[in-house]
Formats: sequence, C-alpha cells, structure tokens
Amino acid sequence: MKSIGFILLVAVLPVEQGSKPQLVKFNYSPCQQNTGSNSLTYGIRQTQQMGDTLKISFGAHANCAGRFKGGVEYRKDSMLNLIVTLNKEAQKDAKGRMLISEEASCNCHFEFHYQITKLRKEDIKGYLINGDTFNDHSKRGILIGEPSTTNRNDE
Repeated sequence: MKSIGFILLVAVLPVEQGSKPQLVKFNYSPCQQNTGSNSLTYGIRQTQQMGDTLKISFGAHANCAGRFKGGVEYRKDSMLNLIVTLNKEAQKDAKGRMLISEEASCNCHFEFHYQITKLRKEDIKGYLINGDTFNDHSKRGILIGEPSTTNRNDE
C-alpha cells in the first residue's frame, strides 16, 4: 500500500524532483518593424508541447541592436519567467573582428522563441517576462533589456 501512495505522489508532481527546466534553444526574429514605445504590444504567440520539449514564442519590443540572451526560471508559484537580456559580451563579425556591443537608438518588434525541457505546458499557471507580467510591460512601456521593477522576494 505504501508503494502505491508513493507512485501516485510522483505522478502529480509538476516537475521532476531535483531537476530544473532547461532552455535548450533560444532564438529570435530579425527586427520586424521599427516602432515607438507608445505602440508596444506583447503576447504569447504559441505554446506547444512536443514530446519532452515545450516550445514557447512571444512577441515584444526591444532595442534594435538585437543581440539577446535567453533564460528561463520556473518559480515556486508555477509561473514561468521568460528571461531576455541584451548580450553585452564581446562578439566577432564574419571576418573575426571584435564588435563592440552597444544599444541602438531605436526599438523594434521581435518574436522570441524558446525550447525548454523538463517542463510540461499544463504545469505552468502563467508567464512572466523578465519578472513582470506581459500586461505590466505593455502598460509601462518597458522594453526588453530594461531592468524590472517587480519585487522578486516571492520566488
């Protein structure tokens, strides 16, 4: 009887015990449209479970420089925090020359694409972008790469 109770407990756990969701692939579209901060629109475009991989895409506005790094954080409250930051690391061009990573003076709409393992779609209660809700970003006109003002003590 004890083994049956243990099996049932394991079956309802949302994420494998001792494992964290892992971002296995991150990419983003080219700048789709140069836009002003007054017309920001954000939103989840797609969530699709394919075997053990969860694919998530969302649209947001960010700096036109378009050099981003992605990350994920599955929080205790079952919220998935989709992290996008400007990549400040030195990069090389096609000829091997070092590029200086700077922000551009314009904003573009981008589509961001994540592939995550060790997490199921049905275990996610909601989505955050850099710690804020999509609605918060849209209302305040926050661009990807700007610091969040959310209190993160509840993680």
